[in-house]
Amino acid sequence: MTTSPSKSSGQLSHIGYLDDSRYNVGRYRSIALVTLAIKDYHHLVNLLKTQIEESEIREFKWERLKNAKYRFGAIKMINFAVKYVCSHLLRIDVVIWDIEDRRHKVIGRDDLENLQRMYYHLLNVVLSRRWPYGSVWKICPDENSAIPWERLKTSLQHTGGKPPSQIRLITGEKKLDQTKYSIQQLIQVKSHEEPLLQLADLFAGISIFSREKFEQYQVSTGQQTMLENHDEFHSSNADVERFTVLCHLIQLCRSKSLEVQFQSARGLKTPNPNNPLNFWWYTPQSAKDKAPVREAR
Repeated sequence: MTTSPSKSSGQLSHIGYLDDSRYNVGRYRSIALVTLAIKDYHHLVNLLKTQIEESEIREFKWERLKNAKYRFGAIKMINFAVKYVCSHLLRIDVVIWDIEDRRHKVIGRDDLENLQRMYYHLLNVVLSRRWPYGSVWKICPDENSAIPWERLKTSLQHTGGKPPSQIRLITGEKKLDQTKYSIQQLIQVKSHEEPLLQLADLFAGISIFSREKFEQYQVSTGQQTMLENHDEFHSSNADVERFTVLCHLIQLCRSKSLEVQFQSARGLKTPNPNNPLNFWWYTPQSAKDKAPVREAR
């Protein structure tokens, strides 16, 4: 049974589901956040739940996408996602970082602390810039995450509670006392009970895959005849299934005029962060923006 936001206070206006992928394994790491207004929650979650059940999947996980059943399920979920981001009932924001960049390539990097910072960056940007000021949120992360959520919530509440320097309303009136956002609830949820969390898992996984397997995808789809510096090329059964899903997403984004790059960026990337389907490649924000390191013992 999915988490029902209607059981909470009537002040709630929005809800978000988020999941991370491989935060301490491999070169690329990601977090995906699915957000929507409370008024659209029941309609959309029931539609997505039906799509997953029709695929005979109990719980979608990107890592389980190794056969036709999961491929069909992933394609249905992508069709759902693109349809409703295009109608602006849904947002999907994914932050992807590269541990080989100058921010992350540091001795003694603390991957868990860095993950918490990335959760903070993603949530703060989306809640403050992509939805109306003053929105009241329920945030639902996967219960398996190792993040200290109360600490993160406190940091976000502190930031969200600061009023913007100036808000110009449609009437031209300036209002200085409205907060950016507030988080009324932050509750860890079970993935198999939450279709929108499974959707976050899909987009967190495919974002990494699109960068990690870019050259292999090119060969698989006939857009490149050989891999540089590789004598052999082999795709696993799982890769082949995932290439089909990735290809479907790329073509669907193109047909719907969603501003998602792939070929030129060598992976899924969105130039305009206001896009309702947003693949954000995190880059250092300043010379002082460095990944945290573990404390010496």
